[in-house]
Amino acid sequence: MGYKISENLILTSAHSLNDENLQYLINNEKYTILEKNLNEDIAFLGKNLVEKIPENFLKKGIIGEKIFAFVERDGKKIKLEGKIIATDVMVAGFFENGKNFSFRARILTDLSVQLGDSGMPIFNKFGEILDIVHISNFHE
Repeated sequence: MGYKISENLILTSAHSLNDENLQYLINNEKYTILEKNLNEDIAFLGKNLVEKIPENFLKKGIIGEKIFAFVERDGKKIKLEGKIIATDVMVAGFFENGKNFSFRARILTDLSVQLGDSGMPIFNKFGEILDIVHISNFHE
């Protein structure tokens, strides 16, 4: 999943993109990976390779701040609500094959997310994007 942040840009999670040379067909439009940051598990897809990625796009969250995200379940859009538990978090673990993984998340939340929600934006009450959902079974 991902989120269209402008006419030509989509924000998503890096772990959900397999091949950096691949083109993705989204709503009958071709997108390519403009930036893929595995350290922060974030990526931008664009319609053309000269598309400019906005600087300071993600806003800083505050512990205890109310947040929400929209996810799709069984073809229906659902609003999840929660709060920020921690900020600037390092997430680490192991794949089933024993290899380790880690990435930096901007916020840790109590949102009830599920597999398939990755890449969806997490908003504050002002509608500013704080981070994206990072969730995976981390199979490699």
